[in-house]
Amino acid sequence: MLVAFTSVVIRPTGTAALWGKVQEVRDAITDFKQSGKPIIAFMEYGGEQEFYLASACDKVFLLPTASLDLTGIASYELFLRGKALGYDLKEIQEATRMLEKSVELDPDYAPAWYALSLAYSRQAHYTEGGRGSLERSDTACNGC
Repeated sequence: MLVAFTSVVIRPTGTAALWGKVQEVRDAITDFKQSGKPIIAFMEYGGEQEFYLASACDKVFLLPTASLDLTGIASYELFLRGKALGYDLKEIQEATRMLEKSVELDPDYAPAWYALSLAYSRQAHYTEGGRGSLERSDTACNGC
């Protein structure tokens, strides 16, 4: 007997899976969408991984009493963008701004504190940031 699906409903839950596994499931969702059949996400809670999976669906339903906790995604994006910038004055200033925002959004994210410390150090060595930037570098590294 052949079973045909007319649609799929997913319920992403907080499994704390590795991001690679979450990406595999998201890829499967996008593959299913190519069939033209609807795929719907129903969320009772919305964390980073749950929302990332749900964002691949055609529709997302969230309980009215549920919350979305997405600060980590925003913080992580700023962290990656800040780390990717180079050593000229404009890029160092932009990286510093992004990394400051990253640690503001997620004060517990140690890699962002470390990258911010390096950005302040770059300001001290490659621009006219001087002693003040070195002190900010030391202070930021205490958040690591």
